[in-house]
Amino acid sequence: NICSSSLPLKDVLADLNLQELIVNIIQSQNRLELDRMGEIKGSTNANPLSYITGFIKSNITEDIKLGVLSEKACMSKATFYRSFKKEYGISPLEYIISEKIKLAKSLLANPKNTLKSVAFECGFHDVNYFVRLFKKMESITPGQYQQLINSNQSKS
Repeated sequence: NICSSSLPLKDVLADLNLQELIVNIIQSQNRLELDRMGEIKGSTNANPLSYITGFIKSNITEDIKLGVLSEKACMSKATFYRSFKKEYGISPLEYIISEKIKLAKSLLANPKNTLKSVAFECGFHDVNYFVRLFKKMESITPGQYQQLINSNQSKS
């Protein structure tokens, strides 16, 4: 669209869009690398934020505060937040919530687990808040997800 337009600054706009696309690709690759590194226990990573992501994953059921994370990273809250967002393309809170939802999805695969027990086991103190976040991220409620997973498992 930009390249075929007759705007006088179309080259500048095209360059900015290309730069934004490259930044988004790098951030996505960092998140994928982060997930891959989480699967390889004991691996070392030159990324200074990898310790923080490991801490989040190992304490995912706890109420993790930004202040605690910034202290562990030896940064101010603002610097930590900016660094994390720049590196991974999402805020630390968004990362924590996505990890909690991943855990919830694995727990919901067991038909014996109730929504309430899954919510509390994932560190949520309010079941309604858990349901809203889950639906926002997965476009399906946790109950629907559990039914879907269990019906697929029973077909297999």
